[in-house]
Order: sequence, then structure tokens, then C-alpha cells
Amino acid sequence: PILSYNENGVLTATISNGENCEVRKITFNICDVKAEVPNVFSPNNDENNDVFRPVVIHESQQENLIINSLKVFSRWGNEIYSSSNTNAGWAGNHGSNVASEEVYFFNVTYTLSGGCIFNKKGNVTLVR
Repeated sequence: PILSYNENGVLTATISNGENCEVRKITFNICDVKAEVPNVFSPNNDENNDVFRPVVIHESQQENLIINSLKVFSRWGNEIYSSSNTNAGWAGNHGSNVASEEVYFFNVTYTLSGGCIFNKKGNVTLVR
């Protein structure tokens, strides 16, 4: 196989037979930015964890994260929040009402620099 890597974080593996005929080409996006989805947040206006959304490990790289879709559901499966805004984040509301302290379920799709797309599902606890 022939491996090539470019400055945009793309790794390409090309496999060919012995006669210069390309048999398979596989491309991987290598992300150098890491992101996490918190499992608890506290929307109490103290400017610490007030909004639920994925965050990059190094705050200086937050602009490298684009949220494609963020959905939050109650434990009964009712959709509480949905957004496709690139800076989306759930502030702990259900419409115009304050959401209860409990465990909610989320489904988020986000893109990091280099074109890496991630889809994560899990739960988040709202604490006031």
C-alpha cells in the first residue's frame, strides 16, 4: 500500500495490484482537535456550565467545532430541544418554561476541523 498525508489531516491509503492498477483507495480524516460532550450542566446563570453542548478540550480551539444538529429528549422520549445552529446549546428550557432537574437524553452531530464528523448519543443531567 501507498500512504499519503496532507496538511488538512487527510490520510489516504492506496492499494494496487502489481500492474499499476489501483484496486482500492481508502481516505481517513485525522482530527487533531478533541471534543467531549458533558454529562451534567447547571443552567443557573453563574457562567459555569450554563449551556449544554459539545466542547473542545482546549478552549482556544472552540471555533474548530461546528454543531450540525443537537436534540434533547425527556426520559419519556419527548423532544425538549432541537437546533441546527452552528453555535447551538441547550440552556435548560422546555419552550418558555424552565426544564426540571432530571436526566435527559441527547443526540448531537458535530464537525471538527479537518472535516471529521461525529455523532454522539447519551444522557445529561440538569442540575440547578
